[in-house]
Amino acid sequence: DQWSGDQMYLDFVHKDAEPQSSLFEIYLFNVSNAEIVMRDGFKPDLVEVGPYGYIKNIYRYEVSFSEHDSQFVTFKQYNYFTPTENNRDCYQMFFKMDKAIYSSQVVDCEGDDCNCRDDD
Repeated sequence: DQWSGDQMYLDFVHKDAEPQSSLFEIYLFNVSNAEIVMRDGFKPDLVEVGPYGYIKNIYRYEVSFSEHDSQFVTFKQYNYFTPTENNRDCYQMFFKMDKAIYSSQVVDCEGDDCNCRDDD
């Protein structure tokens, strides 16, 4: 329980997430012709960049249980994201999300196309 510091309770409040279950991928789009879009109203040329991979972490606070039986729990929580440490996490997610075309004649991820990008 919360008073004795039980590991199950501590894991409920906050446990470092694993990339296999908590990966959050972001793709962004850059406008490569921004100057003429702004000046002349041209259609933007978009270039996709990414994926950027982040691990979603959850922290719960103000946790309380129903008074007599602990059948109900209420809490507040916030999420925070940390960059993945392994760029191959996005590659693995590509196949888990069933984005791949399974054919010996198709290459889904040439080079590092499916690996997470550094957000620096």
